[in-house]
Amino acid sequence: MKSRFLMIAVAVCLVGAGIWFAVTRAPHDSKPTETLSAAKPVETSEPIDAVVTLSPAKQQAIGIQLTAAIEKEMQPMATVPGRLQYDDTRHIEVKASTSGILTKVLVGPGTVVSEGDVLAVESSPEVGTARADVLRRRAEYELAKQKYEWRRSACEGLRQLVAAVRSGSDPQSIVDKLDSTTLGAYREQVVSAYSRFRLAKSLADAVDQGSAGALSGRIVQERMSERDAAQAALQAVTEQSLFEACQASSLAKLEVDDAERRLKISRQNVEMLLGYAESEQLEADAPSLSLVEVRAPIDGTIEARTYSTQERVQLGNCLFVLANTSRLWVSADIREQQWAALGLRPGQALAITSPAMPDQMLTSTVEFVGREVNPATNAVPLVATINNESGHLRPGQFVRVQLPLGEPRKAVAVPESAVVEHDGRRFVFVPVEAGQFRRVDVTTGIQDEDWTEIRAGLSAGERVVSHGAFELKSELLLEKEE
Repeated sequence: MKSRFLMIAVAVCLVGAGIWFAVTRAPHDSKPTETLSAAKPVETSEPIDAVVTLSPAKQQAIGIQLTAAIEKEMQPMATVPGRLQYDDTRHIEVKASTSGILTKVLVGPGTVVSEGDVLAVESSPEVGTARADVLRRRAEYELAKQKYEWRRSACEGLRQLVAAVRSGSDPQSIVDKLDSTTLGAYREQVVSAYSRFRLAKSLADAVDQGSAGALSGRIVQERMSERDAAQAALQAVTEQSLFEACQASSLAKLEVDDAERRLKISRQNVEMLLGYAESEQLEADAPSLSLVEVRAPIDGTIEARTYSTQERVQLGNCLFVLANTSRLWVSADIREQQWAALGLRPGQALAITSPAMPDQMLTSTVEFVGREVNPATNAVPLVATINNESGHLRPGQFVRVQLPLGEPRKAVAVPESAVVEHDGRRFVFVPVEAGQFRRVDVTTGIQDEDWTEIRAGLSAGERVVSHGAFELKSELLLEKEE
């Protein structure tokens, strides 16, 4: 009996435990579902409490200003960093053209110079030697010219003498007529031959005129032969003399041309050493024969000086850095994000701003766009020129360059100050009633100067808060916290 009673008690306990487990488990399975469902937030596309109310006094304190959204032409732009640098065509290192010693240094950094101004004076033995060679070549040239003039005059005088001889004029009259004419040795040669011919001819003519009967046949024949020989000798002398005189004149002209070329080469050598062309009037005993004037090749300002008086310099040493900074280059990089800017053409205007002059918008002009990508920067170089007549800009100065990335287009735009941002969303405030301003989310596009494109959310003509939008945003966030 006792064991049977124990078995019944255990069975009752098991049934009770099963009922308790079934009853207690059912609520635990359903309650979390109801709790999670109730705790799930409801997302809405419109912000809650998007209207800000301000009293007139607060509006006045903030300085609320309204501006209507307008439709204006806007252009996609990208702002990239840039640097001002020297214009390569106006930036020169003035180097020593020869070795020597600086005897004078006349300028320093900041000195404004004009093209041709003397910057320094250098004593150079090499230049002295080159100048001495010029003097020698010039003397040789002058001698060659004198020789040529004499030879040419002799040739022309001989032509006149031969013409007079062939005309049969009297020898004495020929001599008197050509007394002041340059003939040299040709005068004696031709006149002597002509006189002999005239004598032989007169003797032969006397025989022909009737005296032949009183003379033997042999003598007559001799006189005729002497006349013919004298005539041949005269012709030979005139022809040979003309040939020699004209050839000597031509050779003298060649010598003049050669001497002139050598003189030009010597002068070019001096000009190469000096770096400029100097006056041809050189004095042989000039004490400054070895002095070199280092001159400014362009107008500009001395940017740097590297040597002082009495210092020795070598060929190619940089003495001065000279630059004309009235025009500078703007250097920037076009990267993959601005690839559309590769379409820029020389002469196209670009807007430039500088942190040093935040209130000024400067204008530059495209000089060139690089033809290849720089492997070090993975960008294409862009160079523009900018006017710096005022001198307010300096090489090395940081600037921002605005690059156009597309064609201008019509767009709805509001002042940049009207657009504010919170939690990654951009919005503006529009007036709804007196003292009330409603938040309107917008989709923005490109920025052009002080205007922002509105792609969605506003229409042209709608008024927005252009001054005080940030304060309204702060009021809106404070109201939400309360």
